[in-house]
Amino acid sequence: MRLLAAVFFAALAIVPSLARAQSIDPRLSFRTIETDHLRIHFHTGYYELALEVAKVGEASYAVITELLGHTVGERIDIVLTDNTDDANGDATVLPYPLIHAFVTAPDDLSFLAEHQYWIYELIAHEITHIVHLDTTGNVAWLINKILGRTWIPNQYQSRWFVEGLAVEVESRISLGGRARSRLVDMVFRAEAVEDRPMRLDQAATGPLRWPQGNTWYLHGGRFLSFVAERYGHEKLKQISQWYGGTLIPYAMNRAFKKFVGKGYDEVWEEFQAALADEYAVQLAEVLDQPVRDGTALTDRGQRNYSPRYLPDGRILYFAESFSTLPQMRAVDPASKKDEKLDLITAQGHAAWPEPNGHVVFSQVEIVDTWYPFNDLFDYDVQRCRFRRLTNGLRARDPDVSRDGRFVYFIQNLGVRSRLLRAPIIDDDGDRALGPYEVIWDPGATWQMYTPRVSPDGHRVAVSVFRPPGQRDLAIINLDNLPSASGPASQESEEEAALVDWVTDDEALDGGPAWAPDGKKLYFHSARSDIYNLYSYALNDQELLQVTNTMTGVFSPDVSPDGTRIAFLRYSTKGYDIFEMPLAEAVNVPAKEQRRVDPMGVMAGALPMPATLPVEHLPSQAYNPWKSLFPRQFLPVPDADALGFVLGVSTSGEDPLGRHKWALQVGVGFESKDLNYSASYENKQLYPTLSLSTSRSIQVAPTAAKINGLNVLVVERAHKVRLEAEFPLNRALWQLQFKVGYSFEHRDRLTQFRFAPDEIAPVFPPTGNFADLNTSITFSRLRRSAGAISPEYGQRVTLSGLIRERWLGSDYRQGQLSFGVTHYQLMPWLMNHVLMLRLNGGGGYNELATRPLTSFGGLPLRDPVRDVIFGTTVAEGGVRGFLPSAFAGDFYFNGTIEYRAPLWRIEHGWSVLPIYLRTLAAAAFVDFGNAGTPAQLFRALGVGVGAELRLDIDYGFYFGTTMRFGYARGLTPGGIHNVYFILSNGF
Repeated sequence: MRLLAAVFFAALAIVPSLARAQSIDPRLSFRTIETDHLRIHFHTGYYELALEVAKVGEASYAVITELLGHTVGERIDIVLTDNTDDANGDATVLPYPLIHAFVTAPDDLSFLAEHQYWIYELIAHEITHIVHLDTTGNVAWLINKILGRTWIPNQYQSRWFVEGLAVEVESRISLGGRARSRLVDMVFRAEAVEDRPMRLDQAATGPLRWPQGNTWYLHGGRFLSFVAERYGHEKLKQISQWYGGTLIPYAMNRAFKKFVGKGYDEVWEEFQAALADEYAVQLAEVLDQPVRDGTALTDRGQRNYSPRYLPDGRILYFAESFSTLPQMRAVDPASKKDEKLDLITAQGHAAWPEPNGHVVFSQVEIVDTWYPFNDLFDYDVQRCRFRRLTNGLRARDPDVSRDGRFVYFIQNLGVRSRLLRAPIIDDDGDRALGPYEVIWDPGATWQMYTPRVSPDGHRVAVSVFRPPGQRDLAIINLDNLPSASGPASQESEEEAALVDWVTDDEALDGGPAWAPDGKKLYFHSARSDIYNLYSYALNDQELLQVTNTMTGVFSPDVSPDGTRIAFLRYSTKGYDIFEMPLAEAVNVPAKEQRRVDPMGVMAGALPMPATLPVEHLPSQAYNPWKSLFPRQFLPVPDADALGFVLGVSTSGEDPLGRHKWALQVGVGFESKDLNYSASYENKQLYPTLSLSTSRSIQVAPTAAKINGLNVLVVERAHKVRLEAEFPLNRALWQLQFKVGYSFEHRDRLTQFRFAPDEIAPVFPPTGNFADLNTSITFSRLRRSAGAISPEYGQRVTLSGLIRERWLGSDYRQGQLSFGVTHYQLMPWLMNHVLMLRLNGGGGYNELATRPLTSFGGLPLRDPVRDVIFGTTVAEGGVRGFLPSAFAGDFYFNGTIEYRAPLWRIEHGWSVLPIYLRTLAAAAFVDFGNAGTPAQLFRALGVGVGAELRLDIDYGFYFGTTMRFGYARGLTPGGIHNVYFILSNGF
C-alpha cells in the first residue's frame, strides 16, 4: 500500500509539462499588458507585437473555448521573447496557465512554413494546449479545488493526441496550419508511394524514423482532422472533457471508444485507407507525364540541405542524419564519392562557392550565452579553417556575387526580415566583412528567404512571405537602389522600381536559382499540390514545370555549364541530394495552382479578426510577485532514517523564470520529528543565485565502530547552502562555473550504553561542518539522432572544497578532484562508440574516522523508485567489487568501455504508454584504488564485464535505460556481480 501511495503522489509531482522555455537574458526589461483573458509580457521594443498578440489571443481564445467546451478560470500568461532564430513555443498549466512564444518565423523548409501569419498559428496552437489541459471534471476537478492544480488528466494523453489536437485547431481557425500544409501532405504521400505507413504505436510515442518528434504534430494533427471530418469535431471535445475528469491515467482507447464507437486501431486503419485512396488519385495525375526527379547522390535521409555546385563539378551541401552530426560535405555526381569537409554547429545555407576555395555559409552560434542566433562564417576549403564573419547579426541564407566582392544575406528581425549586403575584405586569406547596407526592408511582417545573386551581379532573386500566407518570388534590381536617405518600404514609389514580382499568387514559391546566362530562374513550388521544380524565362515570362515527382523536390542549383540541376528530393527517410540533366526536364506549361485542404473546411475556416474594440492597451512594468504565491499543495510520501514521513510540498515561479522557490514540510511517523526543505533561485541577475536550507533525520555518512563492528547511527542535520552559478555557453561547448558556501550542523540521536570493560566506541563526528566549494565544468559532447550515447567530444570537471575553522567549521578538510570523459565514434560500424573515463583527486582530512572518498561497484537500487523519481545511477566506480570496496583520502578510477547498438526495436502496442526503443551492449574494464598516495598503485582494483542496455519510453513523456550486467573483479576483493538497475544515462 505504501508503494502504491508513493507511485500515485510521485506521479502527481512529476506531471510532465509540454516544454520548458530556455533561460531569458536577465538584462532585458519587460512590461505587461492585460486583456480579459490574457496577461502578455514583452521586452522593450515589442509593444506593437504584444498588442497584436492580444488581439489574436482573444480571438483565438473565444473560438477555442467554444470548440473544446471549456473556459480557463484565470488569465493566461504569455511571455513573448525574441532570443532565438528558431520558431517555437511551449505551454503548461502547472502551476498556472503559461505560454512562452518565440516570435521569430519558421524557415522556408520547416513543416511550420505554410502559415497564414506565424503569430496567428503559434498563439492558437498554444492556447489550444492551455484550454485542453486545463479541462478537468468529476474527482479530478475536486482534487484541484482542494490541492490546487495537481491532477491534470489530459496531460497523460500521448503527445500525439495533445499536439495533434493543437495542430487540428490551429489549422481549423486559420488559413494555414500543418493539417492542411502541402509540406505535411508530402510526408503522407511519400509513405503511400513507398508503402511505408507510420504505425499507430510509432505515432503515439514518437519514432526514431523520420520525421521523428514531428510525428506527434504531423500524424496527430492529420489523424484528428480525419476524425473530426468523418465523425464530427464534437467527438474531440467529448474526449477532452471525459478524459479530463478521469482518475485512470493512460486510458486513451477507452475514451476514444466511448465517443467514436471504435478503437484507435480500427479508425487508424480507416485513416490509412482514406489516405491511400486520396493519393491514388493524386499520383494517377502525376503519372500522366513521365516521372522526372533525378538520380540520388545521397541516401542517408534526414536533413541534407542547400546543394551548391563547386567550380570542380562537385556539389557542396549540408548534412545531418540518423548517424552523422551536422557537417559540410561534397559529393561528386560522376563517381558518387561523398566526403565530409568539416563539422558545423547546425544546419546551414551555403553561398556561391568562390574560385579561391572559400565558402560563405550560415550556422547557429550562441551570442552572450543567452542568444542562439544565425551568423555568417567563412570556410577555407584548402586550409580546413573557419572564420566568423558576423557576431549576433542574425544573418542567414548568404549568397556571394560571382566577382567575389559582396555577400548578400537575410537578417532576421523576429516578426520580419530584410535583405542586406556587405563587402568582402580579403587580407591574404584572412577574410572579413565591411559595413553592411540594407538593400530591401519591406517592414510589417514580411519574411525573406534564400537570396540568389544573378550572374551579372545586377539583380537578386528572393523568396518573400506576405500575409495572409502568400509566398512569392521577387527580383531586386540593384541598379535602382534607393538613395542614401533610407531603404525602400513595401509602399514607397522607390519599391516599385526596385522590386519586380516574378510570381504573385497562392502558390508557395521558394529556393530561386539562376541559370548561368541569367535568362531563367529555377525554383520550387507547390503549384499543383506537389512541390516540383519550375523554370521562369525572364524575357517571355514562360513558366514551365521542370520535374515531375511523386513526393516533393526543393532548393535547385544549376551547374556552371547549365546542363544539370541539383536539388533536394523527399522520401520517408527525409531529404536527399539528387541531380538531373536539364535535357530530361519535362518542360510542360505549369498547371494552375491549387490549395490542398484535407480538412475540407477551407471555405468555412474561422477568420482571425484584424482588430479588437480597443486600439491601445496600457502597459505596466513587469511584476513577478503576482505569480509567485503558492498555487498547489501536493501530498508527498517520503522516508527519513527512522521510517515513513508524510509531507506536503508547494512551490512558485514567475513567468520569466527569474524567481523560483519550493518548500516541503513533513512529519515522521516513527521519529515524530519535523523534516523540511526550502529553496530559492534568482535568475534576475548574472550569476544565477540559489539559497537552500533543510532539516532532516538521516543516517550518518559513516558508521559507528563498536566492539569492532560497524553500527549505523541516526542523526539530525540542519543544512544551509548558498551558491552562485556563472554559465557561459556556445553552440559547440558549455562552460559552467559554480562557487558556493555550505553550512551543516549534525546532532547524534542514536543513544548507546556501554559496560566499563568494553572497547571505547568511535562515533561519527557531529557539530558544525562548513565549507567553501567550487566547480568548473567544460563540455563539448555531441551525438547524432540515432546515437545510443554521446559520440564525440569531452567532458571535463574540476572541483574543490575547503573546510576550515575560519569558515565556521569544527573540522578541517580540503579536497581537489577532477574528471575527464572522452567519447570517440568508431569508423567501422554505425553508432559504435569508445568511451574513456578517468577520475581522481585527494586532499587533507582531519576526520580520521571518515575518508574523503569511497567507491566500488554499483550500489543496490530500488528499480521502481528509480523509475518514479527519475534517479540517475552515478558512474565512476569499479564494477565487480562491493559498493564501498575502496576508501581513502586520495583516489583515482577509470573506465574503458565499448558501446554498440544491437537491435533498433522501435515497437510499442497501439496507444499503450510503453515503447521499446534500442537494445545495446557494452563491454568494459574498470580500474581504480583509494588510500594514501603511496598506496594508490600498489593494490589496483580491476573489474571486467558486460551489459545489455534496453532503452524504454513509458508514460509517453519519460524514458529510462534497463541495464542488466555481469561484472567480475579480477584482483583481491573482487566478486561475481550480476546486477539489474535502471538509469537515465548511458
